[in-house]
Amino acid sequence: MCNTQSNMLEILTTIIVTVVSFAVIIKTVQISTKKELFLNVYFPLYKILSPFLYKKLSVEELQKLLSEIDNTFSQSEYLPFFVSEHIDFLREGLSKEKVWQDTYEELCRYIDIRCNRLCSLLGYPKRTLSYRIRHNQFANIYEKWIFTAIFLFAKTVVFVFAILFGVTILAWLKIVLANILSLPM
Repeated sequence: MCNTQSNMLEILTTIIVTVVSFAVIIKTVQISTKKELFLNVYFPLYKILSPFLYKKLSVEELQKLLSEIDNTFSQSEYLPFFVSEHIDFLREGLSKEKVWQDTYEELCRYIDIRCNRLCSLLGYPKRTLSYRIRHNQFANIYEKWIFTAIFLFAKTVVFVFAILFGVTILAWLKIVLANILSLPM
């Protein structure tokens, strides 16, 4: 009976170790794939788009942007379908002189969200809220106002906390000094 329990325990242990090892290997491969995608696609695209992120562009600016993307990714096999599809839509919109601004904003939103998610996953620093406010990198005016209000509220809370902390420290020092000075020598 004891031998049967021992065999069952060995089998269960082997299964658990196999499943955990498999999960760790899969997660490691996923992380390295996402890191490669971030470094070879999303970060270079973000660097190109960053000065123009969510901005209204002229046709000339968009053509310049598209040629810079072409130069950067001409030899690359990494460009994801969603990105290449939107770039093709932008090119098509230019050649037919139709409205392409919505497609451009959708591409900006996709790159922005994807970069932030990959930065979080990989442990890279993300753009701060103050950076986004300074560079006006918001999809619409409502998003900008909401995030600006949150940012100002947080700054105010930190400022008030710092003042209260300072006043508390000064009061504590006053009590300590009063006790030290009133001690008989």
